[in-house]
Amino acid sequence: MCRAAGFSPEIIIESNNLDTIFSFVCEGIGVAFVPDTFIKFAVVPSHPAYYAISNQDAEKHIKLIYKKNKYLSAPALEFCNTLRELIGMGTWK
Repeated sequence: MCRAAGFSPEIIIESNNLDTIFSFVCEGIGVAFVPDTFIKFAVVPSHPAYYAISNQDAEKHIKLIYKKNKYLSAPALEFCNTLRELIGMGTWK
């Protein structure tokens, strides 16, 4: 997305942990792409500046896969229901 916008950022550190990334941003140590649902539920003393991105390349898709007609434990069912609820609150599709 950056190259398409005409620039290449200097990446100094990368992480797959959203809490770590968001902590760096909150401390003023860079910028990041984070899901809006994460922002909605973030518990931080003060929030950084946010900008929404309308770009198909920025979208992520979450798929919940399990075998049909097979037993799912109560915790597994609760996880599925919670995930569906969270997806409905954000732009995850």
